[in-house]
Amino acid sequence: NFHGKLGDAISTIIEAIPRGGILVFFPSFSFLKKSVKEWKRDTTWDRLSESKGKIVVEPSGSSQDEFERARESFNNTVNTTGHCILLAVFRGKMSEGVSFNDDYARGVICVGVPLPSWVERSVSAKKFYNDEQRKLRKKNLLHGEGWYSQQAYRAIAQAIGRCIRHAADYGTIILLDSRHCDDGHYNASGIPQVHSNLPKWMRHSVRTLRMDRRQRANNDVLGGWRG
Repeated sequence: NFHGKLGDAISTIIEAIPRGGILVFFPSFSFLKKSVKEWKRDTTWDRLSESKGKIVVEPSGSSQDEFERARESFNNTVNTTGHCILLAVFRGKMSEGVSFNDDYARGVICVGVPLPSWVERSVSAKKFYNDEQRKLRKKNLLHGEGWYSQQAYRAIAQAIGRCIRHAADYGTIILLDSRHCDDGHYNASGIPQVHSNLPKWMRHSVRTLRMDRRQRANNDVLGGWRG
């Protein structure tokens, strides 16, 4: 099933990162909860635990105290064992405003593209407003679909930013979705069109490891990109 294959891919990546904390961001709490439920049924949860020991899950709808306990648990585990896994969500407390510098984040895995829920009235109203304003007078205003996509990449940028916190910091960033793959279309700067919405500092560094959805990418991930 989908969650089993996703768990296998994430486990393979995590096993290839030798030290430090690993942050895994999901599009929503419902997606995160479903993944955890499925992974505890198969071998994924045990595989993750064997690789990095403790797994901390960001609590949904949590109080500040619950959030702080989860963050402290993650940080303390990294301090004492050298590694830990944090499962969190885009636009959640862990993805915005929290610094995971140095060994607290040597890997960030972004699952999917966190587009806002299109059924929310505020989202559909904003898309409609932008489209109508473009027709009337504001030709330079971002169209509705462009605004909608921009919100997802802002969330991705926030999550990625938890990892690289200063000039000497480093970490592996994995964008786990075929929509991030280089499809051969480039902009005027020579950057793949699908990467043009990513943070400027990383646009030239993104490389596609595997676009095939049907096969494992173990060798590609473990061997890394060889230039």
